[in-house]
Amino acid sequence: METLILIGTSTLVSFQGKLVDSNNVPVETASFRITIKNEGDSIIWGPHIFNNTVSKGIYNLLLGETNEFYLVPCSFSSKTTPPFCFAKRRNSKYKILLEVNIGNETFGTPDVTYGDNSPGEDVIWFMG
Repeated sequence: METLILIGTSTLVSFQGKLVDSNNVPVETASFRITIKNEGDSIIWGPHIFNNTVSKGIYNLLLGETNEFYLVPCSFSSKTTPPFCFAKRRNSKYKILLEVNIGNETFGTPDVTYGDNSPGEDVIWFMG
């Protein structure tokens, strides 16, 4: 799975999808841990946990709502004090690592991980 998300000046990213089991039945309960990495695989945001966010298999996670980040080009270099600045140049590429804990309202151990390049081409890219 390869996905491309283009980011403008917004500091919020809506990350949506649907979870189903092996019989194509929607998952009723799940929690997530999301990490954003740069092209060099360094963590630049997260990991952040989203608990009890599935309804009839559908999830809609608003990244940046409670743990803000700025995915716009900027000239300052601080990544440790707000506003956080990840994109030093336009069209910087970032990866989302999505870990899913199925059947639990509170995140524990992930049952499945998306975006970890395993199997190959399992990468979720977006550009800032």
